[in-house]
Amino acid sequence: MKHGVIRRLIALSVALVLCAGTAYAASSDFQDVPEGSAYAEAVAHLSQLGIVKGLSAQSFGPERTVTTAELATFLGRAAGVEIDPAAGQEGLTDDGWSAGSVAWAKSAGLLDEQAQYDQLTAGEINGILGRFCAMVGVEARTADGATRGDLAVALDAIASDSFQRLSGVKYTTVATAEDWGPAIGKVILDLGVELDPESVTADKFSAVSVRTVPGFDFASMKPTAPAPQPAQRTVTAAYVCDENGGKAESGTHVAVEMKIGPEETAGSPFNYDFISGLNSYVDTSYVISLTAPLSTKAGVPLSMEPTDAQGAAGGVTLLADDFTEGTHSWTGGGKEITLSYASWLPHEDAEKGSTPLIIWLHGAGEGGTDPTVSIIGNKVVNLATEDIQKLFGDTGAAILAPQTPTMWMDLDGTATYRNTENTDSGRSYYTDALKSLIDQYLADHPEIDTDRVYVGGCSNGGYMTVNMIVEFPDLFAAAYPVCEAYDAAWLTDEMVESIKDLPIWLTHAKNDPTVVIYEGESDPENYMAYNLKLDENGDPIPKDNFSNNLYNRLTAAGAKNVHYSLFDDVHDTTGLYNGADGKPYQYMGHWSWIYTLNNQCVETIGGEEVTIFQWLSQQSR
Repeated sequence: MKHGVIRRLIALSVALVLCAGTAYAASSDFQDVPEGSAYAEAVAHLSQLGIVKGLSAQSFGPERTVTTAELATFLGRAAGVEIDPAAGQEGLTDDGWSAGSVAWAKSAGLLDEQAQYDQLTAGEINGILGRFCAMVGVEARTADGATRGDLAVALDAIASDSFQRLSGVKYTTVATAEDWGPAIGKVILDLGVELDPESVTADKFSAVSVRTVPGFDFASMKPTAPAPQPAQRTVTAAYVCDENGGKAESGTHVAVEMKIGPEETAGSPFNYDFISGLNSYVDTSYVISLTAPLSTKAGVPLSMEPTDAQGAAGGVTLLADDFTEGTHSWTGGGKEITLSYASWLPHEDAEKGSTPLIIWLHGAGEGGTDPTVSIIGNKVVNLATEDIQKLFGDTGAAILAPQTPTMWMDLDGTATYRNTENTDSGRSYYTDALKSLIDQYLADHPEIDTDRVYVGGCSNGGYMTVNMIVEFPDLFAAAYPVCEAYDAAWLTDEMVESIKDLPIWLTHAKNDPTVVIYEGESDPENYMAYNLKLDENGDPIPKDNFSNNLYNRLTAAGAKNVHYSLFDDVHDTTGLYNGADGKPYQYMGHWSWIYTLNNQCVETIGGEEVTIFQWLSQQSR
């Protein structure tokens, strides 16, 4: 995590805009502010701070009566609140500068019944100032009259009180791999000043994600120019933390946690490209602002200017950052292929031949040249958690996640799907390159037990899993293909015979709309849904392809250690996410890898319930 920013602490309690004027001028330039007048010094001070603007470059309007719009604009800036000048509410005029501030002042309880452009009396100004000062925790100051000059004197007195305002605050995003993909659920603010933990609460923070992504014109089937897509995030918690985001009793950092979920797309650091069919990182920044001041450890009120893209100090992706990235190049048969990969070792000093290796082959959307995409696009990082690692004993298990620049089902290196061409071969363009990568990894890591190398993957990676075991059946100790897309037409009887003694655990869901194994049709109103066709007894009708075909042919050939977790659907099992009907959230039926990577595939073997990774840990060549 990169930090090291010099904080600029400004001792003031206000960020004042007294009008909608666009030109800035110091008081000496205001021709209507006589030198030596009661308000001249206050106007000069506030102007030099850049928090007062005149009616024009030459006119401040010191004798003009203050309006609600002017004072509300000041209060919003003073609280450090990010306000869209035009974001008003019903009954307010969208004048391009004050509607948002008036709406905020009303919601904060600072205004009574004053209308947007009412000219205020001294009593009304002082009542509003009193409520504001109470809110920010400074001594209340009063204006002697209702003019802009009178207000400037009061504001200058408030600005001279002890009050810290931060600008240029740096922040770090924290992402996690979830069942549906990656999510940014936390932003760590580096405020650079010791805080009073009791003053840090969720209701004082506003969070807006700004994802700059290309659009897509479905009419022309072409991408459109990238554009910022701001979206309000729901803040669920805020607390003082250490620089890594862990809760702390004291400190200078604040963690702002936000709601995440399968439909909270504003929290995703990924964008899916409809042209390439790949997920990739997008430029994401965060606007974090305060709706009310915090307090320093010394009890001084603290506000801050909203964060922006310039404040982004990087991002952390939990678990994924513990993986090592690399590339492997292979040349042969007139091909020159480079594969990326991410890998993880449970111990740096493991004994020779002590550690099993789990290989994961990604789906079509996780191809490319950034292997982090392949381990958080699906929750592959979960394999590195204690719950999985402990199943493999004291040594744990190493993890290797190769990544193809296109997809594993590539026919010829041009991102052409093999199943779109009339070919009776299921061999991937990347077969030999992947075998070379695995061989090189084993050679570079003598701690790997070559008798316990396990291969699996989802969808496109499930296809590649089957491709690899029929090509190199003696390399692996077991395989765990998920929603595998290896067409039955490619699978010869000789291939089945060659792998019948290899331990294999298949996973699929009946309502998979992508790699279809049951009769049915896609729901025209919900691309995530697949409606199963039922027979006269009300049972779904299986098709003889993919996982169904592979399992049936293996068992018919006499396979003794083959298992099949066949789910009705894919739904949330955490209890955190529900659909509109109040039932567990329904994911696309293709996403059966959720069950695999969460170790939720369970079969009864030898009279005992065994999970998929518990079973995998017991297999040896």
